[in-house]
Amino acid sequence: MKLSDVLFKNEYKCDTDVSDLEFESITSDINQLNENCLFVFTRGVNHDKTKQLEYAIEKQPRAIVCDISLNVNASIPIIVVDNARKALSYMLSRFYAIDYEKISIIGVTGTNGKTTTATIIYEILKYANYKVGFIGTGKICYCGLDFVGENYSMTTPDPETLYKTIKEMQEKGCEVVVMEVSSHALTLEKVAPIPFSYSVFTNLSHEHMDFHKDIDSYYREKLKLFSQSKNGVFNADDKYSCRAMSDAFDKCNVLSVGVLWDAEAMARDVELNGFDGSTYIYRESNLIFKVKLKLPGYYNIYNSLLALKCTIAFGVKPYIAKEAVSKIERIDGRFEIIRDSVTVIIDYAHTEEAFSSILKAVNSFKKTRQNVITVFGCGGNRDRDKRPKMARAAEKESTFLIITQDNSRDENEIDIISDIVDGISDKSKYRICISREAAITEAIVSANDDDIILILGKGHEKYNIDKNGYHPFDEHKIVNDALKKRRERIGNQCE
Repeated sequence: MKLSDVLFKNEYKCDTDVSDLEFESITSDINQLNENCLFVFTRGVNHDKTKQLEYAIEKQPRAIVCDISLNVNASIPIIVVDNARKALSYMLSRFYAIDYEKISIIGVTGTNGKTTTATIIYEILKYANYKVGFIGTGKICYCGLDFVGENYSMTTPDPETLYKTIKEMQEKGCEVVVMEVSSHALTLEKVAPIPFSYSVFTNLSHEHMDFHKDIDSYYREKLKLFSQSKNGVFNADDKYSCRAMSDAFDKCNVLSVGVLWDAEAMARDVELNGFDGSTYIYRESNLIFKVKLKLPGYYNIYNSLLALKCTIAFGVKPYIAKEAVSKIERIDGRFEIIRDSVTVIIDYAHTEEAFSSILKAVNSFKKTRQNVITVFGCGGNRDRDKRPKMARAAEKESTFLIITQDNSRDENEIDIISDIVDGISDKSKYRICISREAAITEAIVSANDDDIILILGKGHEKYNIDKNGYHPFDEHKIVNDALKKRRERIGNQCE
């Protein structure tokens, strides 16, 4: 392939004519460098610019693409662009020759509910007999097969994976791709070339303040998605999604849903059925039907409402969309319920708002005599400010807390736990158990019959990350083993 196929003349500057430069691959990964590739130098917080460039030149790629002036004596062309990350995404999109006229892409963004909303959209489209692919948190699948390993954790993959995946989906006959779009992906221009058919904004709350300067910066990154979307679907009841609806009015066709405030699609006559889900009447100006939702929690009404509005606007017949939603039993790692002599709930919640939402839901379901025991930790090398806030939200809605670790990465586990404990006012309401497996086992084995144990933070993940890297960690297996120990303990007491 020639450079002119992936980078147009008005998009770069170079001291020599490189339009006919031939290459075989494009990479920004220093470990994938070879003499037949284009190397796109993307600056990051952990990059040592000088060492990377020295290494890149030593490997003699066909050219280096960058967005900074390089004062180096190199025998290979240095191609300067305005934004190297954006150029990388466009170059890969062109390299794989993705035909966006023949595939519709639906994006879902927001702080909480992205995976659930995207999954419901995906399930509705599958039920409507569309060939559909899914790209989301820890999961890439199409044609009924998963295409990532257990350690894959990204929400929106890096461009090298993203555009190769979309091309493969297109070649397999996918008509639609549903993908989660993170604020990191928008900031880092991962999705820059993609013309989204529909994009959904679930909500926005305090998160990723280690990456974004403040919540307004975080919001502005989310808003970018709707500048490259034909249609936007917004939650009128969420402050920031409602603000985005107004700010995006001249960028895309605006659609809205709501429960409390007027919107195009409304959920009326809501009935909460505890752990069994809810029912509501979906109502638009010319459309009305009853929705039976098996996913518990008031927030899942919003997730399903957004998905229904999006897919019906996309072209799915309403009765098919309604039937599809009624058949969704659960979503991996999202309010997963395991019933025994105690009720265990596994959920990916890892923000203050998500903690508050799921715990309020549980407290609205529970009986007076039931205790709510919450097991959680906070991620290392991430936003420290949210740790005490998550603890306060957990303390407010829980009978007791067991504080443990959760993907500590390179950070000291004790330091993370100390930040969490700073948010707890009643020091008699918590216990520290650094081993997450031991914390889960203790919570389940020591609980009273009928108690509710929430295990928050990891959800679908099958790994734990510490300073030594990834380690297998399956909470479902740990929960089942702990329930077995509990049954054995009770059996021994009865003998």
